[in-house]
Parts: sequence; C-alpha cells; structure tokens
Amino acid sequence: MGREIMAVTRVAKSPTVPGSVGLPAYGGELLNRQVIRFEKGPENKVFLRAVSYINVSSDSTAPIYKAVQNSNVAPIAAAFDLKAFKKDSITKVGSSVIEVTDFFKGDNQVVSLNSLTNHL
Repeated sequence: MGREIMAVTRVAKSPTVPGSVGLPAYGGELLNRQVIRFEKGPENKVFLRAVSYINVSSDSTAPIYKAVQNSNVAPIAAAFDLKAFKKDSITKVGSSVIEVTDFFKGDNQVVSLNSLTNHL
C-alpha cells in the first residue's frame, strides 16, 4: 500500500509483419507503461490509482510545488473489495488481500493496450 509500481505491457508473440496495422510486431516490444499505486479507501475498499509524472516539481520548498501537487491528483482507475486483512503479530505490518484477476485480464487503460493500438 502506498508504494508506486511501474506496470509494463509488452507483446508476447505476434504473427504480423513489423509495422503492419500500426502495431509493434516484435516479441517483447513495449505497448504501454503506467505507474500505479494501491491505497486503502473507505468502506473496506482498496483503490488503484494511475500516477502521472507529466508535471513535476522536485523542490518541495518552492511555492510552485504545492500547485503542481494539487493539479496532478492521481485518478482512481479501479476500486477493489477488501477480502481479508491481518496484522503481523511481530512487525505490526498489515497485509491486505484483494481479487484483481478480472481487472488485469480485462480491457482497461492501466495495463492493457494503449487506446490508439487497441482500436486498430
């Protein structure tokens, strides 16, 4: 929770000729990448946010920093039901269980083909 993850979508195999129909055609070629972050939401929900770094300000003491932060709120890409939660008795770190199979197997902008290649 709260850690950023880079999700990368690549072509596994492709029978097409490179460049035909506008798609990359080589195995391993990048189709999409997106930084994501899971966070606890209200009412036993876990949110998946799509994080963007198009506009950044690295100096947290500069006046523009707060404006950039407020103008780049990461949208919620999905909300998952919290299936289970347990705190470790020694480390006191909590672990959450959610079901994401349908989301990752489905068609979405976070981990699927980008919108341009998806419609070709």
